[in-house]
Amino acid sequence: MKLKKNRLTEILSNSTIQLFLIIWAIVQMYPIIWMIYSSFKKSHQILTQPFALPTALQFENYKIIWDNPTGINLIVFFKNSVIVTVFSLVLLLFISILAAWAIAKYNFFGKNFLLIFLILMISIPIHGYIVGLYFLIIKLNLLNNYLGLIFSYSAIFFPFTVVLLQAYFKGFPDEIIEAARIDGCSEIRIIYRIVVPVSKGAIIAATVINFIAIWNEFFLSLIVLRKNSLQTLMVGLFQFKGNWSVEWGYMFAGLVFTIIAPLVVYAVLSRQILEGMTLGAVKE
Repeated sequence: MKLKKNRLTEILSNSTIQLFLIIWAIVQMYPIIWMIYSSFKKSHQILTQPFALPTALQFENYKIIWDNPTGINLIVFFKNSVIVTVFSLVLLLFISILAAWAIAKYNFFGKNFLLIFLILMISIPIHGYIVGLYFLIIKLNLLNNYLGLIFSYSAIFFPFTVVLLQAYFKGFPDEIIEAARIDGCSEIRIIYRIVVPVSKGAIIAATVINFIAIWNEFFLSLIVLRKNSLQTLMVGLFQFKGNWSVEWGYMFAGLVFTIIAPLVVYAVLSRQILEGMTLGAVKE
């Protein structure tokens, strides 16, 4: 009798947890679902009946966003976002891996202070230093230049990436490093031939997080890249906002287009993150 009671309690407990997770998933997914079906509605329908399903699918919204009022189609904005995001990630990961490895495995004066400083930098919002950063970009003649945005993103997301990776690198076995040094491997070769393949789970996790952050960034991109031909996807969609009204149907259709890349990246790399975290571990 007691065994049946414990079994019933376990079933009820598991059912409660599953129900909570289902509700949580619905709450998290509903804004995306709402955005998708709103992209098939006219602007006045979105304003008057925001939560109602579309009575007729407006594929015209998706047709219009490919030839927006400025004459620059969405492909140009998409290309700009890809260029900025990819090169920012390459530069960011290159310098972050080196810095994280140095903090994790080397002892030097001010190491703890440097780590605390990086953690504090994560908590400072971009609005706190945007004025100084803007004048620095102007002084370096990088306004309306991809490099102005690439260097800025690499610097902004550098503290978070270093803190994340150094925590993972700390657990890397010192025996393997010493064996590689005895075999004549340089420090750079040890990092990129031995450490990086084993630590791919943490690196891919950092890549996905930074990709989403850089891809969705709006404020700095709006300031640095002012030319229509250089604007990123997020800023390009802002052109559907007029002085007196917003074409919400076009806006939602464009937003649906913007989430495709992050979803694809996450879908492709999510399995590798899990495999890297488990299979990539080194047995002592």
